[in-house]
Amino acid sequence: MSTDRGVGLLESMENSAMDQRTSGKFVRFLIVGAAVAVFYFILCYLFRVGLELSPFSATLAAYPICIFCGYLGQRWLAFRSKARHTRSLPRYAILQVAVALTTAFSTQWATQTMGFNPFYMAAFATVIASGVSFLVTLSWVFSEPAGSE
Repeated sequence: MSTDRGVGLLESMENSAMDQRTSGKFVRFLIVGAAVAVFYFILCYLFRVGLELSPFSATLAAYPICIFCGYLGQRWLAFRSKARHTRSLPRYAILQVAVALTTAFSTQWATQTMGFNPFYMAAFATVIASGVSFLVTLSWVFSEPAGSE
């Protein structure tokens, strides 16, 4: 076997291992995210129906409760991140404030313009929050600093 083929084989094996790690993170992210999303859905619905909060208030009240669970779950289980809390926690907090406000305004608007009942309002809020959170967490919050591997 020539040296070039040996190097190509090693690169291929390394890329395969990287793909497996990435897919593992993705699956764990989905599991943690799904658990937090279900919890968020339940809280949104209960705050809207049980406490009769407005859609805006119901989503904002549920959000901070889920942030703590989400951060720890994504950090420890999904990403198994070794990034310092001083780096990842502020990023996570910034993301979650932005997502909370985006979700609150979106659900208020959707409820007023489309007449969403509490179930659809909670589902809409869950989709908005989960989608935005997934994309930004994956690409920014727990990303490793350049040259850290």
